[in-house]
Amino acid sequence: MGLQGICIDTGNSTNLQNGNKYYLFPHGSQAFHASRFQREGSHFGTYQKERFKIIEEQEEWPSEPIKPSNLPILQSGTVYKAELVWRKQGYADSMPLGTYFLAAIDNCYACATDCYFYLDAALTKPKGRFPLHWFKNIQEHDEKAAMIMELPRSEWQQMNLFGV
Repeated sequence: MGLQGICIDTGNSTNLQNGNKYYLFPHGSQAFHASRFQREGSHFGTYQKERFKIIEEQEEWPSEPIKPSNLPILQSGTVYKAELVWRKQGYADSMPLGTYFLAAIDNCYACATDCYFYLDAALTKPKGRFPLHWFKNIQEHDEKAAMIMELPRSEWQQMNLFGV
């Protein structure tokens, strides 16, 4: 995987930020090339080793789910609710696992294998496009079932929490 470290001293650098995690590549015995990506060629500078606290090797990133031969076909104009169960390691900090809303786009060649996903059922907060097999429990979103119904005021009852 490579070496990673957290910046503990920016010095006079405007590229480094205290507390941020960087990929580090040895450069001689006293310095590292620092990169935001897991590729040495994309480094943005060379810094003394003491500017970083090395992060111990973390457990291996889980492998991508196997793409099934019969992916669900999303119907255009329908909103789906699904759980994101995997994403590439580079998306880990910005894209947490959890429930999202999916939609297909008319005449999109990738709709058979990919989907657009959003934070809200109204599809106003887009997050991106991921392969369908990264999602599980894909179901049509029923907005009426998702709404919380409140009883009319005349049917409210006082609860006694203390049993007195």
